[in-house]
Amino acid sequence: MTTEHDVSTEQQPPVSPPTPEKSKLPFTIGQLGMWIFISTEVMLFAGIIAVYLVLRLTTLQSGWPTRTDMHVYTETGVTMTIFLVFSAVCAWQSWIACNESRPRAARLWLVVTILLGCVFLGIKFNEYYDKYKVGLMPIPGENQIHETADHQYLSHVNQRLRSMIVDFESRDPQTLDENDKQRMELLYSLKANMTEATARNAGRTNSPFDARLYMDLMAYQVYPHVDSGKDVDRVYLPERKMLKRELDVLNERLGLVIKREQLIVQQLSNLEGQVERFDLLGGSTEEASRMETTKQWLETKKQQQQDLAVESRQLQATIAPLQGREDNLSASFDTEGSFEGINERYDLRLPVVIPNGQAWMSIYLLLTGMHALHLIVGLIALAFWLPQKLTARKSPAFYVTCMYWQFVDAMWLTIFVFIYL
Repeated sequence: MTTEHDVSTEQQPPVSPPTPEKSKLPFTIGQLGMWIFISTEVMLFAGIIAVYLVLRLTTLQSGWPTRTDMHVYTETGVTMTIFLVFSAVCAWQSWIACNESRPRAARLWLVVTILLGCVFLGIKFNEYYDKYKVGLMPIPGENQIHETADHQYLSHVNQRLRSMIVDFESRDPQTLDENDKQRMELLYSLKANMTEATARNAGRTNSPFDARLYMDLMAYQVYPHVDSGKDVDRVYLPERKMLKRELDVLNERLGLVIKREQLIVQQLSNLEGQVERFDLLGGSTEEASRMETTKQWLETKKQQQQDLAVESRQLQATIAPLQGREDNLSASFDTEGSFEGINERYDLRLPVVIPNGQAWMSIYLLLTGMHALHLIVGLIALAFWLPQKLTARKSPAFYVTCMYWQFVDAMWLTIFVFIYL
């Protein structure tokens, strides 16, 4: 017998499981995570840029390095920006093709994106190397950029030249080619005619200001920057005049000594000829007496010749450093067009003097180095999608990677404005 409860139970329809409500958020969890990550990175870069602005505003009186001082060129920055902006556009086009399930087009745009990013990275590393060649990049364990040209800077340059000379001298002479020998001569010349000459000039003046200007002159020779040459004429022009006057006097004395030496050589030749003829043919007693006098005169002339030879060597030894200093200054200042500096001309990487240059280089390397690191991470992330078939099903995940790449591009635009403009 069926009860009323059993009938109601049989007539009740089955209950279906509850369906989850569709998310009302306009983005995925991955996109939200990327936005949070980008927000933290923006705060990090904003802090570094704030430090940059504070340093620049607090060094208005002492002077902030110019782009030319630090080998930063707007043309290079514009070129890198063009490559990276086009790379961002290509990444966006790749995502559009992926969202429309056009995998071949998406992969093609992705390849172009990666290639443009690699070109940007290559230009950036070349810019780093350009700064390394002229001595701007830091060397482990050494302070490459000095704030002022002082005795510490002079000692540092002299030490670097000495260490390079020792490196050459420690090598087997048979392994040195002609370029190595020329470079050794250059290093010897710079040490004698630049650093040691600067130390002599700074030591013999009673004015600390003039001593400082002599060191500024050397710093200008190593690496000229915008403000370094504004006062060097105060010591450069008088030194050139003094060198010219001393060299003229010494060269005139040397010329006279050489002429006297040549005259004595002729006299010695005549006297020796007379003595040889007498010894061969003989003569009267009176002629023998005159020949004794001639032999004494011959010995006197030989002594005079030796004295003149010693004086000639002394004069040449005195002239050599002065002429070397004159040649050193002439090579730096008597050039057509602007003087690029010893570092750039000979690829020496000697320490340089740039006021506030250390602060500028620290901020520059921090900003561009972190951006380059983010760029490399982005290239790796983009390369991860190359072997995959980019269809609409993978569009949300691929969109997160493209978001990151757009952030790298926006970050560079900010760096470009503050560093390259």
